[in-house]
Amino acid sequence: MESRAIRSDMKKKAEFLAKNSRDIPRLKDQRLGKTGYYYILSNTGRIIYHPQEALIGLSFFETPLVKKITSRKEGCIRQFLEGMDKTVIFVPIDDMNYLCFSINTQELLDKNGQDCENLD
Repeated sequence: MESRAIRSDMKKKAEFLAKNSRDIPRLKDQRLGKTGYYYILSNTGRIIYHPQEALIGLSFFETPLVKKITSRKEGCIRQFLEGMDKTVIFVPIDDMNYLCFSINTQELLDKNGQDCENLD
């Protein structure tokens, strides 16, 4: 699977979620690959939805990843997190929320593609 194809699918999901917020919990059952999962982040850095329910409501605004997401609005970022190379793809749902997808970079076909920015 390629990050551009995932982003294209995410835009459709984001449009749907903007009109059907009651369906947000259904994201829990929508995974790609072995490690890919969706979550929703507000423009203030607060987790609105995450498959790890303990993270819902927590703010990550001061983290470099969230600062990039809220400033760029849409894109793809690679970062090392918990000893793993992760790719986070994100698109806006509306003016206040982002649909994010996190996956181990090794699962992507375009893991060395120019589509993603490295987070240092």
